[in-house]
Amino acid sequence: MATLFDAASFWSYPYDPQALQRGQQARQQQLSAFNQQSQAGRPLFGSQFSVNPRGAPIFGPTTGSLFQQRFFYEYPTAAVTQRLAEMGFSTHITNPFTQYATQIAEGLRQLYDLTNPSTGDQDSQLAGFLSVAQQVPNLLLGQASGLSGTPFSRRAVGQALRNFVPGEQFGDFTDQFNLVEDLLRTVGSLWFTPTWQRIARQDLQQKLDDYIRYMASTNGQGVSFIEFLVNTGFVDRYFGS
Repeated sequence: MATLFDAASFWSYPYDPQALQRGQQARQQQLSAFNQQSQAGRPLFGSQFSVNPRGAPIFGPTTGSLFQQRFFYEYPTAAVTQRLAEMGFSTHITNPFTQYATQIAEGLRQLYDLTNPSTGDQDSQLAGFLSVAQQVPNLLLGQASGLSGTPFSRRAVGQALRNFVPGEQFGDFTDQFNLVEDLLRTVGSLWFTPTWQRIARQDLQQKLDDYIRYMASTNGQGVSFIEFLVNTGFVDRYFGS
């Protein structure tokens, strides 16, 4: 069975052997420079720094402290690339696997906020964010069935939308639209082909127009936008019943 990320499909074109050799030589020179400067007591990025076999810097340790939880929550792509580096992968944005992982990471805040509603205590609410974010590389390397039981499964997101309670955390209907649109654009690539992502986002845009006309008819007293998506079958259609 194919994994969620089939690297072979990205590397089907022929290599230039000379270019490949030059690239390998340049990488060896880079690693040699890192090692020499570290041994001389002049690490490039400070004392807590190492380089993995792919030349990616690892800054650590990852302790899951409150500071790290809050900082990586603000910059979730860095939480994912930190894990990539720890696993020995490249963190360079031109790498296709890195691109895929960071695309998912762009929706992590929205996913986490939806599946972990705020209780008013930000520190306790963010306590598990880092561990969730660092699951991404392993999930992408596994089978699609590996999403089951995690916050990344389509069914888990659908259930969180059904359990949605309007409040300050997600603001007005435009914020709720942006929440769902961001999830479809980012985390949605775990479940949908690009074609189905486009269809779902187009349908969501149509639902926004429908919702605005609905709210006008109720003098602004109707249900929230996400509740409207649930009631009109959008959530069942794209996230399962």
